[in-house]
Amino acid sequence: TRQALVLKVEETMKVLVQAERYECCGPLARVAIPIYEKESNHKALMSIYADLNQTYSRANECQLSGKRHLAS
Repeated sequence: TRQALVLKVEETMKVLVQAERYECCGPLARVAIPIYEKESNHKALMSIYADLNQTYSRANECQLSGKRHLAS
Protein backbone atom coordinates (compact mmCIF):
# COMPACT_ATOMS: atom_id res chain seq x y z
CA THR A 1 0.00 0.00 0.00
CA ARG A 2 0.98 3.65 -0.25
CA GLN A 3 1.20 3.94 3.51
CA ALA A 4 3.61 1.01 3.68
CA LEU A 5 5.73 2.59 0.97
CA VAL A 6 5.99 5.99 2.65
CA LEU A 7 6.74 4.28 5.97
CA LYS A 8 9.64 2.42 4.33
CA VAL A 9 10.85 5.66 2.75
CA GLU A 10 10.85 7.41 6.13
CA GLU A 11 12.64 4.50 7.81
CA THR A 12 15.23 4.32 5.04
CA MET A 13 15.88 8.05 5.22
CA LYS A 14 16.60 7.73 8.95
CA VAL A 15 19.10 4.94 8.29
CA LEU A 16 20.75 6.94 5.52
CA VAL A 17 21.19 9.92 7.85
CA GLN A 18 22.77 7.67 10.47
CA ALA A 19 25.11 6.34 7.77
CA GLU A 20 25.92 9.93 6.75
CA ARG A 21 24.61 9.29 3.23
CA TYR A 22 22.79 12.60 3.17
CA GLU A 23 22.79 12.99 -0.61
CA CYS A 24 20.64 9.86 -1.01
CA CYS A 25 17.74 11.29 0.97
CA GLY A 26 16.55 13.76 -1.67
CA PRO A 27 15.81 11.23 -4.40
CA LEU A 28 14.21 8.92 -1.88
CA ALA A 29 11.99 11.67 -0.48
CA ARG A 30 10.77 12.44 -3.99
CA VAL A 31 9.01 9.07 -3.89
CA ALA A 32 6.94 10.01 -0.83
CA ILE A 33 6.26 13.68 -1.56
CA PRO A 34 3.71 13.13 -4.38
CA ILE A 35 1.83 10.66 -2.18
CA TYR A 36 1.66 13.16 0.67
CA GLU A 37 0.55 15.88 -1.76
CA LYS A 38 -2.20 13.70 -3.23
CA GLU A 39 -3.44 12.93 0.29
CA SER A 40 -3.13 16.60 1.33
CA ASN A 41 -1.07 15.38 4.28
CA HIS A 42 0.43 18.74 5.18
CA LYS A 43 1.91 17.53 8.45
CA ALA A 44 3.87 14.78 6.67
CA LEU A 45 4.97 17.23 3.97
CA MET A 46 6.17 19.67 6.59
CA SER A 47 8.10 16.89 8.29
CA ILE A 48 9.75 15.49 5.18
CA TYR A 49 10.77 18.93 3.94
CA ALA A 50 12.24 19.71 7.39
CA ASP A 51 14.17 16.43 7.23
CA LEU A 52 15.44 17.31 3.77
CA ASN A 53 16.50 20.74 4.96
CA GLN A 54 18.49 19.15 7.74
CA THR A 55 20.09 16.47 5.56
CA TYR A 56 21.12 18.93 2.85
CA SER A 57 22.54 21.24 5.51
CA ARG A 58 24.61 18.35 6.84
CA ALA A 59 25.72 17.40 3.33
CA ASN A 60 26.81 20.99 2.77
CA GLU A 61 28.73 21.05 6.05
CA CYS A 62 30.55 17.86 5.09
CA GLN A 63 31.37 19.24 1.67
CA LEU A 64 32.70 22.51 3.08
CA SER A 65 34.75 20.88 5.82
CA GLY A 66 35.99 18.04 3.63
CA LYS A 67 35.31 15.63 6.45
CA ARG A 68 33.30 12.47 6.00
CA HIS A 69 33.29 9.54 8.38
CA LEU A 70 32.77 6.84 5.80
CA ALA A 71 34.28 3.41 6.20
CA SER A 72 36.65 2.37 3.46
